[in-house]
Amino acid sequence: MKTRVSGLAKLKSTKLKAIDCFIDLISNHGNKNYRIPKRYHELVYENARGNYELKPHLRKLFKVGITGGKFEILHYGHVQMLKKAKELCDVLIVILANDELIKKLKKRNPLQNQSERTDCIKALRYVDVALVGDRDLNYKYFLELIKPDILFYGYDQKRITIIQELNFKVKEIVLPKFGEANTTKIINNE
Repeated sequence: MKTRVSGLAKLKSTKLKAIDCFIDLISNHGNKNYRIPKRYHELVYENARGNYELKPHLRKLFKVGITGGKFEILHYGHVQMLKKAKELCDVLIVILANDELIKKLKKRNPLQNQSERTDCIKALRYVDVALVGDRDLNYKYFLELIKPDILFYGYDQKRITIIQELNFKVKEIVLPKFGEANTTKIINNE
């Protein structure tokens, strides 16, 4: 019995360390000054593009979920959606539309800039990593970088059509509507 408990404790410790390392790698992606902490050296390898990735056997220890959106005004529906998504994965990553994309889609300036929106999303305990997308919100780039197990959509979001082009499988889950709030109703004071 003692050996089994020790084995389970070691596995849990390895999983937590692998999750911490993964979050650190994703959070610092693109940072040319980033250096991998020594405590993670045995957990990573350098891929063909010269980027560090978590070793595959460690990555299999946990589920990663990804979702995205504008999150101009963080409201009850957003929070509940992210809470539900987090219940279904170990690591939740949120990709936010950048300011240029919101201007392009909404034909107006964003209500909060991307830095403010990112800070609001990061402050939620359900979110492990919040990243700002590029000008065109290149989902393929982020999906290939993160290789999520689950892709979460809000009830009103369009599904991403490039899923079939990926060299790994992603489960797609459309989450229900939570509450009556939505950004348009809030803006229009409805």
